[in-house]
Amino acid sequence: IWNAQNDWVSFKFQLAKGAVDKDIIYGMSSLFFLLGVVGAFSLIIMPWGYARLIRFIKANGFKNPENSLKKSYTNILVVFSIVPIIFFTIAMIRNEYHDPHWAVIAIIPFYIWLAGQSSELWEKGKKRFVGTMYTSSLVLNFAVFFMIFSLAFMPQIKIPFFRQNLIDHIFGWDWTVKKVERVLKSEGYGQIRYVISPFYSLASQFSLFLPGQPTSYALERTRRNIWSDPNDMTPENTIAVCMDACPILHSRIGRTVGLKLEKIGVVKTEVTRLVRKIEVYRIIGRDYSLLAPDYENFDYRMKPKLEEYKAKQK
Repeated sequence: IWNAQNDWVSFKFQLAKGAVDKDIIYGMSSLFFLLGVVGAFSLIIMPWGYARLIRFIKANGFKNPENSLKKSYTNILVVFSIVPIIFFTIAMIRNEYHDPHWAVIAIIPFYIWLAGQSSELWEKGKKRFVGTMYTSSLVLNFAVFFMIFSLAFMPQIKIPFFRQNLIDHIFGWDWTVKKVERVLKSEGYGQIRYVISPFYSLASQFSLFLPGQPTSYALERTRRNIWSDPNDMTPENTIAVCMDACPILHSRIGRTVGLKLEKIGVVKTEVTRLVRKIEVYRIIGRDYSLLAPDYENFDYRMKPKLEEYKAKQK
């Protein structure tokens, strides 16, 4: 419903993703997406559950001759468990980027449906089978979880990029943001309303841990920033932060929202022997001449201001 009311923006975005790498193998991301879904949610339950789902559809179809409310609910869960998987698999065919967590919208109804199926098996006397499936899945998931997270605390294991990525996304952000907050207070800032960053994952850490939980604004894909109006951003209520992608911040912020930046501090935090470096910027004004309406990530909400600026120039 939301997409229908907003020009199908999510559908257009996913299906319009083209392969930016000319040497990309079409369909490779679709394969990695499906393998990622299995690996991310359960190496045991996912294959077994979806195999059972396919058998269920073959045996029952989607007909509801008895007009059973239970069967109607079951059909809804089955459709929701399958359609998003198919949609994203197709969307990934000519793309280079994939994320198994896009499938969450399918996995939640899938597990609800599978819970009902497991209850039926349990009542039919297959308690040992059901118990073995879920117990082994939980044990395996915990083992994988423990192995991956332990890498963050074992610098002797030489997987530098993986370890850096894991730490940058998860650990020590409460302390890092507190140090940034001190910088902001020393500069006279009160409560922040907006945090701009090159990528939404960085901005979200500040949205979570800064007082007042400011709204994030990512320059990566401005369509995601529907709750952050760039016209409301002022030097008093907005900051910008970056970590490894500071050149991206500087190259995009002018073209996207026409803002000018000034560095006010650098915060360094050591997290399990790796140093995280955050650069903090204040907004020092707008320059509408920097806006680039043809730029793919240009924020469409700046267009009226740009037209008004051009009219004044004439």
